[in-house]
Amino acid sequence: MNEIDSLLRVTGEGVSVKLGDSEAQEAQIEEWLHTPQGSIYGLPGWGNPLQKYKHEPMNTFTEVAIENDMVTSLKRDIPDVELTGIRIEAIEKDLFYLTIGLPSGDYSTGLQKG
Repeated sequence: MNEIDSLLRVTGEGVSVKLGDSEAQEAQIEEWLHTPQGSIYGLPGWGNPLQKYKHEPMNTFTEVAIENDMVTSLKRDIPDVELTGIRIEAIEKDLFYLTIGLPSGDYSTGLQKG
């Protein structure tokens, strides 16, 4: 499986393409994280559910709620992704660190709240 870069980043050869199953899964997850629910015409439920946690306090309860919501949404939206785990932790004001476990390794990124 191959995927075109979701943000259409370019290299010397043109638009960046993710080759192989592991890179393609990471590209799909990256696109999903950059797409809030309700932003795609015709697919209002597709995308990450993070907007609804914008005004929630940054504590363990919110982290667990986001993890649970992300697991169910991610499995529904991208059924081919094989998750081995998911962890989100608040690291500073309005900034979360997300780690998604995949069979090929962890996908990690920082997320701005809201």
